[in-house]
Amino acid sequence: MFSVLGAGVTNEITARFPFKVLTYEGTEGSGFSSATLVIEPWTVTTNSILSDISTTLGHEHELRQVFVGHAGKKDVYRFTYVRPKNGTNTNPQITTSKEVQFDGNPVVVLKDADRTIVMSLPTEADIKLAKQR
Repeated sequence: MFSVLGAGVTNEITARFPFKVLTYEGTEGSGFSSATLVIEPWTVTTNSILSDISTTLGHEHELRQVFVGHAGKKDVYRFTYVRPKNGTNTNPQITTSKEVQFDGNPVVVLKDADRTIVMSLPTEADIKLAKQR
C-alpha cells in the first residue's frame, strides 16, 4: 500500500536527483557535523529511509529522511529531526517534521538556534570523492 502526505504526489518509485544533506553547526557555511550524499538517485526508492545520528558538543541528534515520491518534476522527502530539549540529552526531546520538494535547487530543511540543515546537489568534488570510495 502506498500513501503519502501532501497533495499532488504520484506513485513513482525512484528519486530523480542526486543530493547531499549537510547539517551545519550554526549557520549555513559554518563547519558541518554530518552529511548524507547520494550520487545515484535511482538507488533511492519509495519509502527508503536514510538516517543520520550524530553527536556534537555532547548532544546527540538524529535526522531521518524518507523518500515519499514525486510532485510534478520534484522529488518529495519527509524529514524528521529529533534533538534534545534545552541542550541536554535527557527527555523530553523536540521532534520536528517537514516535507521538502527538491528539484536540485538548495532547500533549507531546518534552521534553529543551533543548526541549519540544507539539501542541495552534490558538487563535482563530492561526486569524485564518493566514486573513489
